[in-house]
Amino acid sequence: RSTAGVPSLQRAATVFATTAADSNRVSLWPRVCVPRGWRAAWAPDDGGEGGEGRGGAAGGADSAEGGGSWVGGMLPVTVYLSSVAPDRKAARDCRYVHDFLVAKKVPHATVDLAAYPEERAPFARLAHRHLGTSAPPFPVVRVGAGLWLNKGQLQDREDHSELDPLFRRAVAEGLRAQPEAPERE
Repeated sequence: RSTAGVPSLQRAATVFATTAADSNRVSLWPRVCVPRGWRAAWAPDDGGEGGEGRGGAAGGADSAEGGGSWVGGMLPVTVYLSSVAPDRKAARDCRYVHDFLVAKKVPHATVDLAAYPEERAPFARLAHRHLGTSAPPFPVVRVGAGLWLNKGQLQDREDHSELDPLFRRAVAEGLRAQPEAPERE
């Protein structure tokens, strides 16, 4: 049987490595995901800069996954998950959150704690401070600099139409934090 056209099997066969130092790390998740069309969905009007804004052409060049571009600065959303989830529910929730953010065209970074074990200690400290637990359920989403949400909280905010304003504000803050392009003479 052919598995062509089956997205889950194609994704499972993909290994993402972003730098030479990451070449020995295996993760099912891209470190950076900038979906095509994110600027039209989330970026505020740049006051006359047109569709290009600071990030290049609308839609941008291809990235690790999705096809958009993000220039410099911290991505507005970070997802902490594990490619080696402790149970089926956690694995399903990790996939759900990633796919949810891609469907909403939210640019985000992904930290796979199984592939990047050095991220576990800082994550545990931050999770304890913001979520009140040392072992939060996977996945955990950080929106902007300070709001931490688990999958249930993310879904609850989406159900009550509270999530889009948070994403819009986080993207605007991320764009403001980006370095300005040098002027050409």
